[in-house]
Amino acid sequence: MKLNNFLLISAFIVSGCQSTATSAPPEVHEPYELSSAQISTIHAAVRGVLKDPESARFGEIVAASNSEGVVSACGWVNAKNSYGGYTGDKPFLGVLTKGGFVPVSVGGTSNETAATLRVCARQGTAL
Repeated sequence: MKLNNFLLISAFIVSGCQSTATSAPPEVHEPYELSSAQISTIHAAVRGVLKDPESARFGEIVAASNSEGVVSACGWVNAKNSYGGYTGDKPFLGVLTKGGFVPVSVGGTSNETAATLRVCARQGTAL
């Protein structure tokens, strides 16, 4: 039993180690203020992937740009599901392009929600 605990603890320690020599430095994101036209574009794109687009209720939307000028945005949306009930606030994330907004993730399971929130935080758009 003690050997199993030792192996388990060793595995956690080794898996937590990272080499700084091969790691890329974290990307810098600057807050980005969205225009009302960009917010409308984001709303339209997110509505386009929902089961009931007209039911969408949007919350906070946060945007940031990286060193290459790529603008990413994260926000909250609550919309009706196939049964006609509201699902509760779900996070979404995507990228603003010259052609509009490309949603990368909208709502989903608890694991998808957690992953979306982690990516939002990493790109400077923590909700």
